[in-house]
Amino acid sequence: MTAAVRACTQNGVIMMENSYYSNLGIPYSAEAPQTDGRREENVCFSPHAYDFMVDTDAYAYASNDRVGSIFEEHRRSQERLHSPVLVGEWGGGGEGESWFPHIEFLLNLFDSYAWSNTYYTYSEDFFDQPLMRVLSRPYPVAVNGTLQGFSYDRAAGRFAAGFIQSLQNDAAAESIFYLPRKAERISADPALQCAEEAIPGGEAWLLRCTGSPGEHRLEVAL
Repeated sequence: MTAAVRACTQNGVIMMENSYYSNLGIPYSAEAPQTDGRREENVCFSPHAYDFMVDTDAYAYASNDRVGSIFEEHRRSQERLHSPVLVGEWGGGGEGESWFPHIEFLLNLFDSYAWSNTYYTYSEDFFDQPLMRVLSRPYPVAVNGTLQGFSYDRAAGRFAAGFIQSLQNDAAAESIFYLPRKAERISADPALQCAEEAIPGGEAWLLRCTGSPGEHRLEVAL
């Protein structure tokens, strides 16, 4: 498939998904595809994982340790493939809100790995449900440099991020962060200048920052 795509265009990312059995923690053994005898560079690993309580009346009893160990195995696959990750499926649904801490655990895990993700749901009114209070959270959209890490403490309303901008980076290029609502306070190192920009049609904002080469730290209170 990769060879057929590359015969038409060099653009686009080849997405690699695991098999169903790797959803359960069995190691993913596929190698990155090759074209013309060379490893394909534009590859993204897109694993899935669910605790077996997902989409049942017992979702409140989903195990963080159980699903966390599955994603730890996916992390090992990512490191073996040397690729970015977009978690292709996770989440599901259940009655009430008692399972929301499980969702927050996974969001924090994804942030610690610097993974992107897509939430899986059947609901047509998904964006109006209480779960959006958990899912709508700050994240780095683009970073002018090497991202060192980011985290969000929802209970405290605190987002933090760090990155290193090298001499080779364009100093005028922006680092952009998504905020689900207007910040109450923004703290950054003196070499980083940030300004908020409202996203039309909603409550979300973008935080646009520029700085000189060096290590930068950012904290936002929401």
